[in-house]
Amino acid sequence: MSWSGGVCGSVTITSDTTGTAVPCTVSDGSGSITVSVIVRRDATPPSVRASADRGPDNNGWYNHGVTVSFEGDDGTSGIASCASPAIYSGPDTGGTSVSGNCVDHAGNTGSDGHEFKYDATAPSVEAKPDRPPDGNGWYRRAVTVTFLGSDAASGVDSCAAPVRY
Repeated sequence: MSWSGGVCGSVTITSDTTGTAVPCTVSDGSGSITVSVIVRRDATPPSVRASADRGPDNNGWYNHGVTVSFEGDDGTSGIASCASPAIYSGPDTGGTSVSGNCVDHAGNTGSDGHEFKYDATAPSVEAKPDRPPDGNGWYRRAVTVTFLGSDAASGVDSCAAPVRY
């Protein structure tokens, strides 16, 4: 038996597709047969969105635990799985990110992170009299007390005004 056209050429699929038929026809002296194979290609990572379960607590800062969740989209093979939600509750920082990923059915991985500032430590405050006590820790004349605050992460927004006693 001799084959004419018994070898099909190669086909290169260069773009993502949910299914492209690639046919091959083989013939001999008595007839021909066509066979097709469906090729699915997904070489593009999924798009991923990281989002917090709520907005910042005060002035752009979170001051108690925040949960970051991950969602993905993939127009070709679809999303197989995404990272579980992550809870961030410290340490205090002027900038951090919680990242996660999603994987599509073709095995491509995409990732994203949610950036935020976190300060769960209350500021410290110190009361400063404008002069030392008059005797034995007691004041006999008027004294003005000024309040000084400090916060290593987010800084101090304001302190109480000085008080005159």
